[in-house]
Amino acid sequence: MNSSKYIIAILFLVGILSSCEDTFSNVVDVDRSHLTSKGVIFGLISNSDPRDSIFQEQSSNPQNQKIPSNRIFISHSSPSFKQQHDFYKADISLKSGEDKIQLQYFSKNADQSGKEPFYGIMEAIKPGEIYRISARSDTATQAHPHRPWAPVSAADTMPMPVPIEIEGAEMHYGDLAGSESEGYIDLVIRDEPYKRNMYQIEIAVVQSQHYIPQLPFDLIIPVTVEGDEDRVSTEVFGTYHHSLVHEAEFNRYGHKRIKFLFHTNHGFFNKEKPVTLIVRFSNLSHHYVEFLRSSRRYFAMGENPFAEPAEIYSNIHNGYGIFAFSARSYAEYTIR
Repeated sequence: MNSSKYIIAILFLVGILSSCEDTFSNVVDVDRSHLTSKGVIFGLISNSDPRDSIFQEQSSNPQNQKIPSNRIFISHSSPSFKQQHDFYKADISLKSGEDKIQLQYFSKNADQSGKEPFYGIMEAIKPGEIYRISARSDTATQAHPHRPWAPVSAADTMPMPVPIEIEGAEMHYGDLAGSESEGYIDLVIRDEPYKRNMYQIEIAVVQSQHYIPQLPFDLIIPVTVEGDEDRVSTEVFGTYHHSLVHEAEFNRYGHKRIKFLFHTNHGFFNKEKPVTLIVRFSNLSHHYVEFLRSSRRYFAMGENPFAEPAEIYSNIHNGYGIFAFSARSYAEYTIR
Protein backbone atom coordinates (compact mmCIF):
# COMPACT_ATOMS: atom_id res chain seq x y z
CA MET A 1 0.00 0.00 0.00
CA ASN A 2 2.77 2.39 0.98
CA SER A 3 4.75 1.60 -2.16
CA SER A 4 1.70 2.47 -4.26
CA LYS A 5 1.50 5.88 -2.58
CA TYR A 6 5.18 6.54 -3.32
CA ILE A 7 4.74 5.62 -6.98
CA ILE A 8 1.70 7.90 -7.31
CA ALA A 9 3.61 10.77 -5.64
CA ILE A 10 6.60 10.35 -7.96
CA LEU A 11 4.38 10.30 -11.05
CA PHE A 12 2.66 13.46 -9.81
CA LEU A 13 5.99 15.30 -9.43
CA VAL A 14 7.18 14.15 -12.84
CA GLY A 15 3.99 15.52 -14.36
CA ILE A 16 4.50 18.91 -12.70
CA LEU A 17 8.12 19.16 -13.84
CA SER A 18 7.20 18.17 -17.38
CA SER A 19 4.52 20.83 -17.55
CA CYS A 20 7.04 23.48 -16.39
CA GLU A 21 9.77 22.47 -18.84
CA ASP A 22 8.68 24.82 -21.60
CA THR A 23 8.21 27.67 -19.14
CA PHE A 24 11.78 27.48 -17.84
CA SER A 25 13.35 27.15 -21.28
CA ASN A 26 11.53 30.00 -23.00
CA VAL A 27 13.70 32.98 -23.96
CA VAL A 28 12.20 36.34 -23.01
CA ASP A 29 12.92 39.10 -25.50
CA VAL A 30 13.21 42.52 -23.87
CA ASP A 31 12.08 45.48 -25.95
CA ARG A 32 14.86 48.05 -25.75
CA SER A 33 13.77 50.10 -28.73
CA HIS A 34 12.59 52.91 -26.44
CA LEU A 35 16.04 53.36 -24.85
CA THR A 36 17.95 56.47 -25.90
CA SER A 37 21.67 57.12 -25.75
CA LYS A 38 23.03 60.04 -23.75
CA GLY A 39 26.33 61.78 -24.22
CA VAL A 40 29.26 61.01 -21.94
CA ILE A 41 32.10 63.43 -21.08
CA PHE A 42 35.10 62.24 -19.06
CA GLY A 43 37.77 64.73 -18.07
CA LEU A 44 39.83 65.09 -14.89
CA ILE A 45 41.82 68.28 -15.45
CA SER A 46 44.76 69.84 -13.62
CA ASN A 47 47.77 72.08 -14.02
CA SER A 48 50.83 70.20 -15.24
CA ASP A 49 54.50 70.10 -14.31
CA PRO A 50 57.50 68.09 -15.59
CA ARG A 51 57.48 66.22 -12.27
CA ASP A 52 54.13 64.67 -13.22
CA SER A 53 56.11 62.17 -15.29
CA ILE A 54 57.23 60.62 -11.99
CA PHE A 55 53.67 59.79 -11.02
CA GLN A 56 52.18 59.08 -14.43
CA GLU A 57 53.96 58.43 -17.70
CA GLN A 58 53.87 61.09 -20.37
CA SER A 59 53.89 59.76 -23.94
CA SER A 60 55.25 61.23 -27.12
CA ASN A 61 54.29 60.68 -30.71
CA PRO A 62 56.81 59.82 -33.43
CA GLN A 63 57.49 63.51 -34.08
CA ASN A 64 58.49 63.93 -30.38
CA GLN A 65 55.66 66.36 -29.82
CA LYS A 66 54.47 66.20 -26.24
CA ILE A 67 51.02 64.70 -25.87
CA PRO A 68 48.94 66.84 -23.47
CA SER A 69 48.19 65.27 -20.12
CA ASN A 70 44.83 67.05 -19.81
CA ARG A 71 42.48 64.92 -21.86
CA ILE A 72 38.75 64.87 -22.53
CA PHE A 73 37.06 61.68 -23.69
CA ILE A 74 33.72 61.67 -25.53
CA SER A 75 31.37 58.71 -25.73
CA HIS A 76 27.72 57.75 -25.25
CA SER A 77 25.76 55.64 -22.81
CA SER A 78 24.76 52.05 -23.53
CA PRO A 79 22.50 49.47 -21.84
CA SER A 80 24.02 47.64 -18.88
CA PHE A 81 24.03 44.31 -20.73
CA LYS A 82 26.32 45.70 -23.44
CA GLN A 83 30.02 46.27 -22.81
CA GLN A 84 30.98 49.49 -24.55
CA HIS A 85 34.38 51.12 -24.95
CA ASP A 86 33.85 53.51 -27.82
CA PHE A 87 35.38 57.01 -27.85
CA TYR A 88 35.32 59.34 -30.80
CA LYS A 89 35.08 62.85 -32.24
CA ALA A 90 32.17 65.14 -31.45
CA ASP A 91 31.14 68.76 -31.81
CA ILE A 92 32.86 70.00 -28.65
CA SER A 93 33.64 73.39 -27.11
CA LEU A 94 35.60 74.39 -23.99
CA LYS A 95 35.44 77.97 -22.71
CA SER A 96 36.68 80.12 -19.87
CA GLY A 97 34.41 83.16 -19.78
CA GLU A 98 34.11 84.23 -23.41
CA ASP A 99 37.51 82.81 -24.36
CA LYS A 100 37.53 79.56 -26.28
CA ILE A 101 40.18 77.06 -25.18
CA GLN A 102 42.12 75.29 -27.93
CA LEU A 103 41.44 71.57 -28.20
CA GLN A 104 43.18 69.05 -30.46
CA TYR A 105 41.86 65.62 -31.36
CA PHE A 106 44.27 62.68 -30.97
CA SER A 107 43.38 59.41 -32.65
CA LYS A 108 43.81 56.09 -30.89
CA ASN A 109 47.43 55.49 -31.91
CA ALA A 110 48.63 59.08 -31.99
CA ASP A 111 50.74 58.64 -28.84
CA GLN A 112 51.81 55.06 -29.59
CA SER A 113 50.23 53.92 -26.32
CA GLY A 114 47.09 52.23 -27.59
CA LYS A 115 44.91 54.51 -25.49
CA GLU A 116 41.44 55.54 -26.58
CA PRO A 117 40.97 58.65 -28.77
CA PHE A 118 40.72 61.92 -26.86
CA TYR A 119 40.72 65.71 -27.09
CA GLY A 120 43.88 67.27 -25.64
CA ILE A 121 43.72 70.68 -23.95
CA MET A 122 46.46 72.65 -25.67
CA GLU A 123 46.55 75.65 -23.31
CA ALA A 124 47.55 76.12 -19.68
CA ILE A 125 44.71 75.90 -17.19
CA LYS A 126 44.39 78.91 -14.85
CA PRO A 127 43.51 78.53 -11.16
CA GLY A 128 40.36 80.30 -10.03
CA GLU A 129 38.82 80.27 -13.52
CA ILE A 130 35.40 78.77 -14.30
CA TYR A 131 35.50 76.38 -17.26
CA ARG A 132 32.46 75.30 -19.23
CA ILE A 133 32.29 72.43 -21.67
CA SER A 134 29.58 71.51 -24.16
CA ALA A 135 29.35 68.66 -26.66
CA ARG A 136 26.91 67.18 -29.13
CA SER A 137 27.09 64.08 -31.29
CA ASP A 138 28.46 64.53 -34.78
CA THR A 139 27.39 61.38 -36.56
CA ALA A 140 28.70 62.61 -39.91
CA THR A 141 32.29 62.14 -38.71
CA GLN A 142 31.87 58.80 -36.96
CA ALA A 143 33.57 55.68 -38.22
CA HIS A 144 31.16 53.66 -36.05
CA PRO A 145 27.66 55.15 -36.43
CA HIS A 146 25.52 55.29 -33.32
CA ARG A 147 22.27 56.85 -32.27
CA PRO A 148 22.57 60.65 -32.04
CA TRP A 149 22.47 62.02 -28.52
CA ALA A 150 21.26 65.38 -27.25
CA PRO A 151 23.71 68.16 -26.32
CA VAL A 152 25.45 67.80 -22.94
CA SER A 153 27.29 70.35 -20.84
CA ALA A 154 29.15 70.83 -17.55
CA ALA A 155 31.06 73.45 -15.60
CA ASP A 156 33.63 73.50 -12.81
CA THR A 157 36.00 75.96 -11.17
CA MET A 158 39.68 75.16 -10.96
CA PRO A 159 40.76 75.43 -7.31
CA MET A 160 43.71 77.52 -6.19
CA PRO A 161 47.01 75.64 -5.67
CA VAL A 162 48.00 75.34 -2.02
CA PRO A 163 51.64 76.25 -1.19
CA ILE A 164 53.35 73.38 0.63
CA GLU A 165 56.67 72.85 2.40
CA ILE A 166 58.43 69.76 3.75
CA GLU A 167 59.90 70.64 7.15
CA GLY A 168 61.51 67.26 7.73
CA ALA A 169 61.49 63.63 6.68
CA GLU A 170 62.94 60.27 7.65
CA MET A 171 63.16 56.81 6.08
CA HIS A 172 63.75 53.45 7.75
CA TYR A 173 64.79 50.46 5.66
CA GLY A 174 63.66 46.93 6.42
CA ASP A 175 66.24 44.53 7.86
CA LEU A 176 65.40 41.68 5.49
CA ALA A 177 66.01 41.73 1.75
CA GLY A 178 62.79 42.50 -0.08
CA SER A 179 60.99 43.58 3.08
CA GLU A 180 58.86 46.69 3.20
CA SER A 181 60.48 49.96 4.26
CA GLU A 182 58.76 52.97 5.77
CA GLY A 183 59.14 56.67 6.23
CA TYR A 184 57.36 59.93 6.94
CA ILE A 185 57.34 63.57 5.92
CA ASP A 186 56.34 66.55 8.05
CA LEU A 187 54.21 68.60 5.69
CA VAL A 188 53.13 72.22 6.13
CA ILE A 189 50.40 73.85 4.04
CA ARG A 190 49.48 77.50 3.58
CA ASP A 191 45.81 77.17 2.79
CA GLU A 192 43.06 79.54 1.72
CA PRO A 193 41.48 81.15 4.82
CA TYR A 194 37.84 80.42 5.68
CA LYS A 195 37.71 77.48 3.28
CA ARG A 196 37.59 73.76 4.02
CA ASN A 197 39.36 71.90 1.23
CA MET A 198 39.92 68.26 0.40
CA TYR A 199 43.31 67.07 -0.82
CA GLN A 200 45.18 64.15 -2.31
CA ILE A 201 48.80 63.48 -1.41
CA GLU A 202 51.17 61.43 -3.58
CA ILE A 203 54.82 60.68 -2.82
CA ALA A 204 57.62 59.16 -4.87
CA VAL A 205 61.14 58.09 -3.87
CA VAL A 206 63.75 59.02 -6.50
CA GLN A 207 67.39 57.97 -6.55
CA SER A 208 69.86 59.08 -9.21
CA GLN A 209 71.89 56.24 -10.72
CA HIS A 210 75.32 56.54 -12.38
CA TYR A 211 76.36 52.94 -12.95
CA ILE A 212 77.13 53.87 -16.54
CA PRO A 213 78.56 57.44 -16.58
CA GLN A 214 77.34 58.09 -20.10
CA LEU A 215 73.79 56.90 -19.27
CA PRO A 216 72.67 58.30 -15.91
CA PHE A 217 69.03 57.73 -14.98
CA ASP A 218 66.62 58.22 -12.10
CA LEU A 219 65.23 55.19 -10.30
CA ILE A 220 61.62 55.90 -9.29
CA ILE A 221 60.08 53.86 -6.47
CA PRO A 222 56.28 54.03 -6.01
CA VAL A 223 55.11 54.84 -2.51
CA THR A 224 51.91 53.90 -0.68
CA VAL A 225 50.72 56.76 1.49
CA GLU A 226 49.22 55.69 4.81
CA GLY A 227 45.51 55.04 4.32
CA ASP A 228 45.94 54.92 0.54
CA GLU A 229 45.18 51.23 0.01
CA ASP A 230 41.83 52.04 -1.61
CA ARG A 231 42.14 53.01 -5.22
CA VAL A 232 39.70 53.75 -8.02
CA SER A 233 39.92 52.14 -11.46
CA THR A 234 38.45 54.53 -14.01
CA GLU A 235 38.88 52.27 -17.08
CA VAL A 236 39.97 55.30 -19.11
CA PHE A 237 42.77 56.84 -17.07
CA GLY A 238 43.84 53.69 -15.24
CA THR A 239 44.12 53.50 -11.46
CA TYR A 240 43.69 56.57 -9.30
CA HIS A 241 44.40 57.05 -5.61
CA HIS A 242 41.22 57.35 -3.60
CA SER A 243 42.65 58.36 -0.23
CA LEU A 244 41.42 61.84 0.62
CA VAL A 245 42.87 64.14 3.27
CA HIS A 246 40.64 66.85 4.73
CA GLU A 247 42.07 70.19 5.75
CA ALA A 248 40.83 69.55 9.29
CA GLU A 249 43.42 66.75 9.61
CA PHE A 250 46.16 69.40 9.68
CA ASN A 251 46.74 71.17 12.98
CA ARG A 252 46.08 74.86 13.53
CA TYR A 253 49.53 75.70 12.15
CA GLY A 254 48.99 73.68 8.97
CA HIS A 255 51.24 70.79 10.04
CA LYS A 256 50.63 67.08 9.44
CA ARG A 257 52.91 64.03 9.52
CA ILE A 258 52.36 61.83 6.45
CA LYS A 259 53.52 58.21 6.80
CA PHE A 260 54.31 56.02 3.81
CA LEU A 261 55.54 52.55 2.82
CA PHE A 262 57.75 51.44 -0.09
CA HIS A 263 59.83 48.50 -1.35
CA THR A 264 63.57 48.67 -1.96
CA ASN A 265 64.03 45.28 -3.62
CA HIS A 266 64.91 46.86 -6.96
CA GLY A 267 68.35 45.66 -8.06
CA PHE A 268 69.72 49.16 -8.68
CA PHE A 269 68.63 50.71 -5.37
CA ASN A 270 71.45 51.54 -2.96
CA LYS A 271 70.50 52.15 0.69
CA GLU A 272 73.75 54.00 1.23
CA LYS A 273 73.05 56.66 -1.38
CA PRO A 274 70.84 59.76 -0.92
CA VAL A 275 67.26 59.80 -2.14
CA THR A 276 64.86 62.61 -3.02
CA LEU A 277 61.25 62.58 -1.86
CA ILE A 278 58.92 64.31 -4.31
CA VAL A 279 55.42 65.25 -3.14
CA ARG A 280 52.50 66.09 -5.39
CA PHE A 281 49.72 67.79 -3.43
CA SER A 282 46.34 68.21 -5.16
CA ASN A 283 43.58 70.58 -4.07
CA LEU A 284 40.35 69.05 -5.39
CA SER A 285 37.13 70.70 -6.53
CA HIS A 286 33.83 69.59 -5.01
CA HIS A 287 32.90 67.67 -8.18
CA TYR A 288 36.26 65.88 -8.15
CA VAL A 289 35.82 64.80 -4.52
CA GLU A 290 32.28 63.51 -5.04
CA PHE A 291 33.37 61.55 -8.10
CA LEU A 292 36.17 59.80 -6.20
CA ARG A 293 33.96 59.05 -3.20
CA SER A 294 31.14 57.60 -5.27
CA SER A 295 33.56 55.64 -7.47
CA ARG A 296 35.05 54.04 -4.38
CA ARG A 297 31.59 53.04 -3.14
CA TYR A 298 30.69 51.65 -6.55
CA PHE A 299 33.79 49.48 -6.91
CA ALA A 300 33.65 48.44 -3.25
CA MET A 301 30.25 46.86 -3.90
CA GLY A 302 31.76 44.47 -6.43
CA GLU A 303 29.35 41.64 -7.01
CA ASN A 304 27.91 41.70 -3.49
CA PRO A 305 24.24 40.74 -4.04
CA PHE A 306 23.23 42.24 -0.69
CA ALA A 307 24.77 45.67 -1.22
CA GLU A 308 22.59 48.66 -1.96
CA PRO A 309 22.98 50.03 -5.52
CA ALA A 310 25.58 52.77 -5.82
CA GLU A 311 25.75 55.32 -8.62
CA ILE A 312 28.90 57.12 -9.68
CA TYR A 313 28.59 60.87 -9.25
CA SER A 314 28.18 62.90 -12.43
CA ASN A 315 28.04 66.65 -13.03
CA ILE A 316 27.22 66.35 -16.74
CA HIS A 317 23.93 68.06 -17.55
CA ASN A 318 21.65 65.86 -19.69
CA GLY A 319 24.29 63.12 -19.84
CA TYR A 320 26.83 61.14 -17.85
CA GLY A 321 30.47 61.35 -16.84
CA ILE A 322 32.62 63.81 -14.95
CA PHE A 323 34.27 67.15 -15.72
CA ALA A 324 36.31 68.23 -12.71
CA PHE A 325 39.48 70.10 -11.77
CA SER A 326 42.32 69.90 -9.28
CA ALA A 327 45.22 72.25 -8.57
CA ARG A 328 48.61 70.68 -7.89
CA SER A 329 51.53 71.87 -5.80
CA TYR A 330 54.96 70.23 -5.55
CA ALA A 331 57.76 69.94 -3.01
CA GLU A 332 61.07 68.06 -2.80
CA TYR A 333 63.23 66.92 0.10
CA THR A 334 66.59 65.12 -0.05
CA ILE A 335 67.58 62.55 2.57
CA ARG A 336 71.32 61.84 2.69
